[in-house]
Amino acid sequence: MSCCQNSAASIGLYVDCGSVYETPASFGATHLLERMAFKSTTNRSHLRIVREVEAIGGNVTASASREQMGYTYDALKTYMPEMVEVLIDSVRNPVFLDWEVNEQVSYFVRSLPFSLLENGMFIGCVNAAAKSEG
Repeated sequence: MSCCQNSAASIGLYVDCGSVYETPASFGATHLLERMAFKSTTNRSHLRIVREVEAIGGNVTASASREQMGYTYDALKTYMPEMVEVLIDSVRNPVFLDWEVNEQVSYFVRSLPFSLLENGMFIGCVNAAAKSEG
C-alpha cells in the first residue's frame, strides 16, 4: 500500500474581483461576497453544502484581497470529484437568499469598530451609497 494513497488535496478557484474594482456605490461588495461564499446555491442549500463538506472531512474557505477573491476546498484527494463539484457550484450558482445576505450584513455591522459607528462614518457611507443608486 502506498504511503501517499490518501494524501490531502487543496483545490482553489481565483477570480479577479477584488476591492480594487469596487466603486463608491459598491463599496464593501467584495467583503460581502467573501462572507457569502459557500452559502445556498441553485443546486444546494447552505446546510447541504456544510453536510457534504463535513461528510468527507473537508474544509472550505474564501478570501478576498485587493486584486482577487479565492475559494478553496481541502480534503483527501480521493474526494476530488466531490470537491470540484461543490467548489464550482458555490462560485457559479449562488442564489444570495435575502435572509443569508441580511445575516452577513448584520454580522458585518456588529463587527465594525465602535468608533466608526459612534462618529456616524459608517451610517454616512451607507446613506451616500443609497443616494447614488437613484
